[in-house]
Amino acid sequence: MNEAVRDPQMPIDGALFPEGFARWVELKVAHFIGADLHTGEIGRLRSQNHDTLELGFHILQGIEDRYGMFAVIRFVTEGDCPMFEGMRFGDFAEHRDPLIKLAALAGEETRGRIMDLI
Repeated sequence: MNEAVRDPQMPIDGALFPEGFARWVELKVAHFIGADLHTGEIGRLRSQNHDTLELGFHILQGIEDRYGMFAVIRFVTEGDCPMFEGMRFGDFAEHRDPLIKLAALAGEETRGRIMDLI
């Protein structure tokens, strides 16, 4: 995982994206094995439950919805996102502005929660 994405200065002591990515991968694996056809887990994960540890998941899901699955993987591994126009997450002097832009992809509630944390 990219250092900037797991920076301890990020919300939740740097766990925002590591936890969010774990949830995102959980969703992908569950979908792949067909768990979404037999349980309510996928709905629970995709719900708009904005528990603090779910915020990273909602942001990553927003990236996927806008730019695709591989954009999420690129963001987590390289800190790159198409909305940064050639810059990487770690290139910004502060994470506040790019984090707010990313959170906006997931909706106003997520954006508001992130702004409360930073």
